[in-house]
Amino acid sequence: MENILSAVFTALMVSAFGAMGGALIALMIKKPDCKFSAALMGFSGGIIVTAIFEMLHESIEIAGVPPVLVGVAVGAFVLFLVTRLIPHADPADYGDDMIIEGLKGTGVSHADVIRTGKLLAVGVAIHNLPQGIAIGGAAGNFGFALAALLVLHNVPEAMAMAIPMKLGRVDNSKIIRIVLMTAIPTVVGAVIGAVVSGISPVFLGACVSFGAGAMAYLTIREMIPQALRLYKGPGTFAAMAVGIGMGLVVLWLTH
Repeated sequence: MENILSAVFTALMVSAFGAMGGALIALMIKKPDCKFSAALMGFSGGIIVTAIFEMLHESIEIAGVPPVLVGVAVGAFVLFLVTRLIPHADPADYGDDMIIEGLKGTGVSHADVIRTGKLLAVGVAIHNLPQGIAIGGAAGNFGFALAALLVLHNVPEAMAMAIPMKLGRVDNSKIIRIVLMTAIPTVVGAVIGAVVSGISPVFLGACVSFGAGAMAYLTIREMIPQALRLYKGPGTFAAMAVGIGMGLVVLWLTH
């Protein structure tokens, strides 16, 4: 029971600081563009790469290689199915430059932009479930380091969904409510992770590696390619490098 409460508390803190921080920053930005969005996604992808390696390292130490390999494979496959079955949008589908130009009269309405933001919120909610499972599995082991990395990852992710809604003139309080609602899967995942990982060390390692596999799929298959589609330039690659570097610093400070 203590592990479950710890996991839920950690998930709530990750969501509060990450999602709320990202939403508030987005509301202060006046003129976003594709280069800016690409840098955000690149930074977020870099952070999550560091988190994945940390999760794999810890889960192998806890459970050994075979359960971790199974967990990674199942996590990646499950997220593959989820992203195919549930309709959602990704930032690269609707670049901020295109949205801004559309609002000037080239065919994109405020309603279209609002719909984009809401679809992005669904996408973020899907992404947050494996994060929660990883948090639940890591609770009491290396949860603080993982939580710090996920906060840094969630800030630009929240900004990516808040900016289109802001451009669509959605009320600020409603934007914040929608962003906070995407945290629900994180908490649900944390409970699942804490319960399953409490069965045995093998289940603990498999649970954390499931989250790592799911997050690896999202990073390699969606996040980084989307960042490069938005802007394939030095700024995007630099943001990825900064994300990885900051992730390593966080791990060094929390170990």
